[in-house]
Amino acid sequence: MTKTLRKKPFDNFKLRILQYLLGFVVLPLGIVTVLSTGLGAGAWDTTSYNLSAFIGSTLGTASGLINATVMGVVMLYRRKGRFIFMIIPIIGVATFLDFWDIVVFSNLDIGNYHVLIRLALFAIGTFIITFGLSMIILSDFPAGVFDELMVVFMDVFNTKSVFYTRLGVEMLAIALALVFGMLAGIGFGAVNLGSFVLAVILAPILSWQMRWMGAIIYDRS
Repeated sequence: MTKTLRKKPFDNFKLRILQYLLGFVVLPLGIVTVLSTGLGAGAWDTTSYNLSAFIGSTLGTASGLINATVMGVVMLYRRKGRFIFMIIPIIGVATFLDFWDIVVFSNLDIGNYHVLIRLALFAIGTFIITFGLSMIILSDFPAGVFDELMVVFMDVFNTKSVFYTRLGVEMLAIALALVFGMLAGIGFGAVNLGSFVLAVILAPILSWQMRWMGAIIYDRS
């Protein structure tokens, strides 16, 4: 029987907490970097951006509202109290989204940079997003609500296809983003070609990130 144990020093509880918290700092940095390029962003990030424009809130507040709503849907379906702990990453990510967006990126007009620079930043931001997600997931503490939503959809539609279910969840987010964008009067808003690209490539890149990071953290023997 194969056992998966954490290598030293990654088995240290305090180090796991540090890894978890750093994920909350790194992930939003990637999100804001990608959003700032104007080339499109992750499906749920475009939803947050367009919702923030519609209700006149900060990006972090809009993200928190969407994530909390999805958490509520998951809890109603699962009827298990343990899912309330997903509020931790929701608050962490929302807080640092506002930090990067308001404090750090507010004076950077990346949308007017040369397209090649914006493409490079888009790629770098994508790497940072998946790196931050991997840190959170591999800490073995509560992860994102959208992974749980995907599992709920797999149960509801009685399918084992992770790829198509995840793609469906991403397309749902883009559809919501379009609705919020139209209601806010900003058209597509953050939805762009890059949104559809990320909907397809984000999962494979995340899988790759988790493989190489997992090889460092875990002793699979």
